[in-house]
Amino acid sequence: MAEMRAPGLRASWLNGWLAAVGITVLVEGARLRWSGDVVPVAILDVPNTDDVAAAVAAALPSRERLEAMAIARPRLERKVTLTAFAAAAEVARRTKDFSLAASVTDLVAVAETDELPHGPFDTGAPQGLTLWDRLRACRDKLTAGPSLTESVARSLDGRGVRQSLNGLGFDYVRIAASADPPTKFVDPVVECLAFFGLRLLVVRGDGRASDRGVRPRGWRLRRGGDGRNRWCFSWPVWCESLDRWAIDALLGQVFREDRTERWPRLAGLGVTQAYESRAFEWSGSDTTRGYASRRVV
Repeated sequence: MAEMRAPGLRASWLNGWLAAVGITVLVEGARLRWSGDVVPVAILDVPNTDDVAAAVAAALPSRERLEAMAIARPRLERKVTLTAFAAAAEVARRTKDFSLAASVTDLVAVAETDELPHGPFDTGAPQGLTLWDRLRACRDKLTAGPSLTESVARSLDGRGVRQSLNGLGFDYVRIAASADPPTKFVDPVVECLAFFGLRLLVVRGDGRASDRGVRPRGWRLRRGGDGRNRWCFSWPVWCESLDRWAIDALLGQVFREDRTERWPRLAGLGVTQAYESRAFEWSGSDTTRGYASRRVV
């Protein structure tokens, strides 16, 4: 068992938190806890290795594996009808692929030709790029072999190289304060890992019309200062070393709490802090999406 402190994956940074969870999904037997710092960072325990970065690099999917995903093009475009969903669902069932459930749901009331709703982790993107397009673009920036291990090590250490990409499309850090034309930069290692953190955050529905029936795990609709409803995601920080199954169980307890005042009740489960997302405020025709955070516990 090798232990690694990963200052590059901060609990207050949604993409960093997701990436840390994604490591437990990708690497068999990996465990995750968070440090006791004011802003906690990930501490990873990985079995059967003395090099955590190498184990993570080896677990990152190849381009070929991405091509086989249920949400891969041309199987699934940005507009997903029931017919297209059914075809992708068959692939997902056969290969035990979570990507479709992390992206879109059919558990809503729509006509067969209507567009199914995407979850808030599958935001819209310019030119109709899908979540899979964005994931593939990040993976294409990463090479194989020792250089991939070095890239992972740098990212976990907080020294990752940010590249000109939109990434998965919800990291607020990628949004420049001012630029003409606007340019966005992400760490492709963190983006790839964050995608696999979505395995524990599937999108469901309650059977009502698509605009009202979406129920993404961990998200709630809250009214903003401008009167518009926005999705808000809450996530916990814990002190015990947990594998993906234990994290999934903990999230199940956390997401039952429908008011932030109840978070302290989770202290007995090892929850030490909690954060919630704050959506990037766009204006005019700007449709940029991004989620910052604020600490609530």
